[in-house]
This record gives sequence, structure tokens and C-alpha cells, in this order.
Amino acid sequence: MDNSRPIASLGAYGGYSSKIHPVENSNVKTEVNSPIKVAVNNLAKGCSELIHLMIPVSSTREFIDINKIFAYGCFDKRHVYEEVRKKTDEETRVIVDRLDVHGELIGRNRKAAPVKSSEWRKIIRSDHIDRTEYEVARNKFIKNLAELIMLSLKSNAGNCFEKALMATVMFRLAFEKHLMNNGFTKHEIDDANIRITILDNHGAGGDHVVGSIKMTIAGVDEELLIDPLMDGSVVEKSDISQFYSDNESVYCSGATSVFKEITVYADALNDPEFLGLIKQKLERMHHVDFDHFDPEAIAHGLHRKPFAESRGKR
Repeated sequence: MDNSRPIASLGAYGGYSSKIHPVENSNVKTEVNSPIKVAVNNLAKGCSELIHLMIPVSSTREFIDINKIFAYGCFDKRHVYEEVRKKTDEETRVIVDRLDVHGELIGRNRKAAPVKSSEWRKIIRSDHIDRTEYEVARNKFIKNLAELIMLSLKSNAGNCFEKALMATVMFRLAFEKHLMNNGFTKHEIDDANIRITILDNHGAGGDHVVGSIKMTIAGVDEELLIDPLMDGSVVEKSDISQFYSDNESVYCSGATSVFKEITVYADALNDPEFLGLIKQKLERMHHVDFDHFDPEAIAHGLHRKPFAESRGKR
């Protein structure tokens, strides 16, 4: 299998993405002109778009787009599935079959690397276990997390969780060297205190996962959300509610766009062994050069349209 190309070019069912309702991407507000914030935003946007290209197959996104295509205006997933499956035309059957195949593929990846297993997560979160038990659970969890990412990259498949995790890790691997290559000093980068995490909105009644980049600029805390599922978007904190109101789905809406950190991933995202495995995979599979990180050049290498050309059509 050619792992540098999506399943759309290889299998019976193609990767599906909406051309009817393109997502408008949020940019850094013009009144905030901190050079390092702009640089971080641009890098985050590049990482989000790259993962949107590298992992194009998403049953979650396909469901969102099916709902829009058939204009059900309904966020009941089961109802939409039932209505679509009632249709008998060939084009609709292809969409339904593709949704089923992609859902099974992502489920298989998650079963092979069960990072959402309650067993390991409970042990990691517990304050009442011995250190040996904790280390065993932690190492197992990090190994599974790396394996899930590598399976997603190999199969070109993942939902919001895999996409957000991968884009956030890519940013983590790239940002320091990239910013230094673009004229920022190590002191300036350290002073900005750039940090990453993974967030979800389950507590607010949604079912969506995004990446988060936080930084401190001139004493002010800033945050950007990375959401590759939404056409490689990056959303500034003040725009979150409006963005998900405009792009509402069963997974996230303006009302459910309250994101909280998933603390169990914090340790893994900064683990040298974990980061090394992902770095090696990206370097080998997609020829990503983290010493000279160039999202546009990587996109060209993925046999996709240049960023500037694709943005012009949104």
C-alpha cells in the first residue's frame, strides 16, 4: 500500500468530504499583532490542514456532510442513518456503504490500540496506587496511543480524536525549531510558554475532541483550538461559540462548545519516547522534515493541491 496517498485513491470507497458547505476558518484577530502569536497561528493552521490531508477518511465528518447534503436539519444520528438507508439510488448507496466501511476501519484501529480503555485510564488517574502499577499503566497507555496514531496514518483514517491528537503532536514536534528558523530567539519562545493539550466537550453534552495551543503574550493568556475535522480549522478562543454555531452538528454546537482538558493525555504529549515514535513515522511515511518544517512543501508531497489554491476555493 502507498501510505502517502489516501484510501480514496486505493480502495472501492473514496474518502468523502463536503463541497456544499465549506467551513470558514478563523484567523488571528487583526487588532492583536504579536509576531509570535501570528507565527504560532500560522504553524497551527499548517498542522491542522496537513492532518486534514493525511487522514482524509472520517466517518464522523461523513455523517456531518450527509446530514447537510440531504438537508435533514436533524442532529439525531440514528434518524439520519435510517433516512439515508431508505434511499435506493446508486449514489446514495455508495455513500452509505462508504460510511459503513470507514466506520469499521476506524473501529478496528481503536480496538487494536485501546487508548480509551477505562482500565488504563483509571489507574493513571488514581492517587491510591503504588508507583510500579502506575508506571506499567502509563507505559501501556503511551504505547497504545502511539500505535493508534500510526494506524491512523497508515490507513488514512480517523475521527475527531485521532485528527486532533495528530495535529497537536505535529505542532509540538515542529514549533520550537520552526519559530527559531523564522527569527524568534529561544528566550522569546520560552517566554511565550507555549503548551499543548487535548480537549473535549463531553461535559457540555457534545461529542467532539480538539487540540489546544496555549501561550502567554505580554502577560495575557491566549488560546487557539486546532480542529482538523472541520477542514483543517484553527479557531481563536473568542470565536469558539460563533464558529461552532455556524458549523453546528450533533457533535458540537454553539451551546456545547465548552471544552475541557482531557488530563490523561497531558503526560503522553510530552513523553520523549512517544514523540520520537511519531516523529519517526512522519519522517518516513510523509517525508516530514522537522528541522525545516514547511507545511506547503509537505502538502505538495502528498500529491494535493497547493494550500493557496485550495484556500481560494473556500
